[in-house]
Amino acid sequence: MTQNHTAGTLLFKQLKTFNESVVYFEQTLQPALLKAIQDCVEDFCSSGSGWHGHFDFPEESDCRLAPLHWLIEQGEEEVSFQKQTHKATFEINYIEDNNGYDYWLALFCGVGTAGGEAGFMFDCDGKAFGGKNAWKRCVRQATSQLDQLAKLGFKDLGDGNFFLPVRLNTDALASTWEESGKFDKDDDCFQPVRDALECIAKAAPVFDALMNSCTR
Repeated sequence: MTQNHTAGTLLFKQLKTFNESVVYFEQTLQPALLKAIQDCVEDFCSSGSGWHGHFDFPEESDCRLAPLHWLIEQGEEEVSFQKQTHKATFEINYIEDNNGYDYWLALFCGVGTAGGEAGFMFDCDGKAFGGKNAWKRCVRQATSQLDQLAKLGFKDLGDGNFFLPVRLNTDALASTWEESGKFDKDDDCFQPVRDALECIAKAAPVFDALMNSCTR
């Protein structure tokens, strides 16, 4: 409580600076960062690697991707991603957020108020495997795939989904912004995003094996 009172007092004393900072953050800094992250994902999907996705992260917090062969109806390639049905997708998401109050940037940098993290969530359509409970039972039995995913950095959330954290470095972000006043997908500060996408590419065959084991 004392800490909250102290924070409130400081905010009132620096209200003009605080307001200007928040407006600049929300209108300029965070949208630029989210756009660069989205561009990393879009570049990965357009590299001819057999992936596709939906990219609307800065405006709608919606950025998803999946291998083309995860389409349930293979004739859907020409339909927009949102209207397609996939066995599973990877989406930018977060875990352990403070009831949705933390900013994306704080979560990506590991400074959320509740220790939350941002990254890529493997989200499976349980209906494709006999229902969510059937999928969770199958996952619990797939010890080989679980071990492989853990080695790749995925966290088993215990609900049939898996989470791959992405941690950005605040000093690297600050240095990039100081130098150019903008973000680009090829900036060094976004190497953790590109590394995560490569990790997802390596994990896709493991998830394939996991999903195949649940359809036998």
